[in-house]
Amino acid sequence: MKRLAWLGAPALAIACAQVLSYDDYTARQADAGPIADTAVTDSSDAVVVDAATGPAKPPTRPEGEPTTPSGKGRTLWVAVKRMYIGSMTSLGASSDNAWREWGYDLDGVCTSLEDSKTNIGTCRRHPEAKQDFLVDGDLCRDNNFGHHIVALLNVSSDGFEKRVNEGILEGNTTWLFRISDVDDGTNDGYAPAKLYRAQGVKLGAFKWDGTDVRKILSDSVVGGDLEKPFGDFPKGYIKDHVWVSGEPELHQLGLPGSGSLSVALTLEAAVITLQLEPDHKSGKRGLVVGAIPVGSIENLLRPLASESGFCPGTTLYSSLLRTVQRFPDVVIGAPNLQDTTRECDGISIGLGFDVANIQPATQLVPPDPPGKDLCPDAGPG
Repeated sequence: MKRLAWLGAPALAIACAQVLSYDDYTARQADAGPIADTAVTDSSDAVVVDAATGPAKPPTRPEGEPTTPSGKGRTLWVAVKRMYIGSMTSLGASSDNAWREWGYDLDGVCTSLEDSKTNIGTCRRHPEAKQDFLVDGDLCRDNNFGHHIVALLNVSSDGFEKRVNEGILEGNTTWLFRISDVDDGTNDGYAPAKLYRAQGVKLGAFKWDGTDVRKILSDSVVGGDLEKPFGDFPKGYIKDHVWVSGEPELHQLGLPGSGSLSVALTLEAAVITLQLEPDHKSGKRGLVVGAIPVGSIENLLRPLASESGFCPGTTLYSSLLRTVQRFPDVVIGAPNLQDTTRECDGISIGLGFDVANIQPATQLVPPDPPGKDLCPDAGPG
């Protein structure tokens, strides 16, 4: 049975059906005042997402730590059990401002509402962009994906993020992380990782208690080799009990999607972090951050829209794409993703996630057979 896509193809279809009226969309976000100086936490177990003061940044590589295998580290397998896409706060509440909690300061600029209105300190807004389209979240977090694209979905599909997470908990397709050579202690200069897409399991069969076994979908690796996933992070490290994928760089990630749908996500200056327990035997909360080049945004939208029968080449699809192209807030390829002399051409993104331990995944399986093509005659769009 085809499972709900990561962003929810049905949700996208409903939102797209009203996208023409979205041309009059007015930003909901009011001026939030000074940047917050408190950490984002999960009240259930006091998970600190990042630093409590100053711009939110991923931990830097620990100085003096070896960058070669210790030969005694453990391998940690975890599965993503919950995603924070931009409409749910860290405490699980729905909020138009939830996007402010997710992400990192990618561009080194803290952009207030006034800065966005006057377009000071950042790249130039798209000519048709609203005045608040460059505003940062708490602690200078860059997350225009959560701020505007998720808001677009919520126009007609309130609660879609909650439904996506219900599906993940029931066993839908999700992400698997394998972090290798994890040593004890606060810091570890060598902790490479691999990211896979897991096959969905029978409803209710997944327990999330550390005993579960997942199978890896073959479309998340190269040439059927489990050691060659598309999501590969050979320069990973641990700083202050936080695993970091490495320095910001280009990554091609496959979103969890459904069992038959793999959605490519191109991220410039991408970084993934995961808060670990002090004993480094399990993980808590993580973040995926980066910038989506506006030129590749259709790689994300097209498969989700097509699976819903919302076909490229139609007026509504073109309107959706035109609307999304107004959301860029950073500059792809520029130092720190910013250049005040250029028009913005990248959309910042900050996705949160929670994890649970699983057993090592050793079996590779093909994705589900594709469903009926609802857009067989779709042109190039």
